[in-house]
Amino acid sequence: MGTWIEGGEWKIRQALTALFWGENYFDDPIFLMNHVHGLVFSLESDALLLPILNNTLSYVNQLPIEQATALIATAEADMGGRFTDHEVLHLSLACAMQLQRIQENQLITEAILSKEEAEQLRNNPIWEIAHHLIKTNYPSLESAAGGVNEFNAFTILLLAGAKNERWPGDIETESEFELLISRLLALAEEAYELPGLSHDSTLRDGLIANVIPACIRRQYDLWSPTTRQTEQLSPQQYAFEHEIAADLAAKVKEYTTYDLPEHEVSNLAMLLRAAWIRERPHQQRDVIVVCPSGMATAQLLVARLKARFPRLENLNVVSMREIAAKNLSEDDLILTTVPLTDLNLPAAVIQVHPLLLPEDVATITNWLAR
Repeated sequence: MGTWIEGGEWKIRQALTALFWGENYFDDPIFLMNHVHGLVFSLESDALLLPILNNTLSYVNQLPIEQATALIATAEADMGGRFTDHEVLHLSLACAMQLQRIQENQLITEAILSKEEAEQLRNNPIWEIAHHLIKTNYPSLESAAGGVNEFNAFTILLLAGAKNERWPGDIETESEFELLISRLLALAEEAYELPGLSHDSTLRDGLIANVIPACIRRQYDLWSPTTRQTEQLSPQQYAFEHEIAADLAAKVKEYTTYDLPEHEVSNLAMLLRAAWIRERPHQQRDVIVVCPSGMATAQLLVARLKARFPRLENLNVVSMREIAAKNLSEDDLILTTVPLTDLNLPAAVIQVHPLLLPEDVATITNWLAR
């Protein structure tokens, strides 16, 4: 007993990727991707008891997850940015599935793009990166029937990946959406009645990093995991943000004809809430920066803080030897690049990376929302 699925190779791979990601109706996942062990088969301990489980485990072990993860890391370096941690897992699995199918000589023989789409994709600099990476691993694809489809497929995966922030190499793709992003910013500014919100660079970068990949996934009918954020804003508590996000999604559909899925609209609501917190008038709070690595690192961190949080005006760099002697209050915030667990401090303490990573920005934003 079982299920037999037929379809084009491009769709078969997406179905397999969804299956191995754990997109099923069971309460407990059969497969799990993580950064430590790669693809984990939860029924592995029972593999010797049932042939079907043993066959499944054998297939899981054949998937070149490590090779695919290294390929995605190289692509990030060549493209000049970082995918979200969640997206790296998805792309590693999808890439491993592509590599495995290529090894099995199950190539994408049918065209997955129209002639116009293929030409447009070929002109994108990301295509050259994808072409080089796949060709390096499988040189014979250059002359194989369906080889160009493999290059196109990997390019689409990279273009559609969710990103931590805006990438330097995104200019070519962004130009197609420049007017849309500007209209979304103007719509948000009007809804919140906050002059200047349309010039919020963090919100603009967030929209670019979320909306454009979401539209690309819709354009190429690409499967992707539905859960991209571990936390979502409650529609009941933050009804206004969800209402604006729905308006923004409607504007995206008007401009591109693509419907954004529900989880992508929720991502827009979170971006809007974070922007409102940054732009709203709030009480002045002293922010102390502790960075033992040296003045250069401290100045770099302060510069990034000012760029991301322009309303944080009282930024003071203090050494670890001075922090204990400071007269602090509960309204003060200490941003440190090293743990301060040994000090009994009344102020809030947030440990950040010297480069102020996106997760640091999110944590500081949550603190400001108090």
